[in-house]
Amino acid sequence: PAPRGAAPQRGPSGWQRVEAARAENDDLEAGLESFRTESLAPAEERADAAEAAAREAEQELTTGSAGMLAEYAEAHGRALALETELEAARRQLAEHEAENLELSRKNLEVDREAQRVEREISEAEALLERHAASQGSLDAELADRLQRCESLRDSAAVQSERLAEDIHRFAAMRARLMDLLRDRTAAAAGVAPR
Repeated sequence: PAPRGAAPQRGPSGWQRVEAARAENDDLEAGLESFRTESLAPAEERADAAEAAAREAEQELTTGSAGMLAEYAEAHGRALALETELEAARRQLAEHEAENLELSRKNLEVDREAQRVEREISEAEALLERHAASQGSLDAELADRLQRCESLRDSAAVQSERLAEDIHRFAAMRARLMDLLRDRTAAAAGVAPR
């Protein structure tokens, strides 16, 4: 309060102070907007452009990775299929080799039997020549032995023909199997991972 008797001092009125504060506030807001326009807008535009470029690069990387993964999966599947086929062909080859060994063993047995039959025939013929003059029981024994020999010879001939056919068939199968293995091995060597 002013002392009594003294004239009150007059300053700017309340409305004037409010108007001055409003003007100052308007000036500050205009300065802030100018700062935003001049400084922040270009930076935000650059940040938006950089973010869009990063998203595009990430999308390209994702697309490229997915393509490479699909190619790898396809090549891996082909390699697995070829390995499976190769393993099956190897098992089949081993089975055929075992069959060929068994047939060879049987062939040796048939050869031994044929030699034994030939010896018996030779012995029978020699016996026939020695005892040509005597008839009776020797003729019957000789006829019996000759018949047995002839039967063994026929049996050996049939077995020999059958074995020859089997050996021929297995040789053809082995040749086809070897061709298949060569083709599979060449195909497997041609499909190399990228």
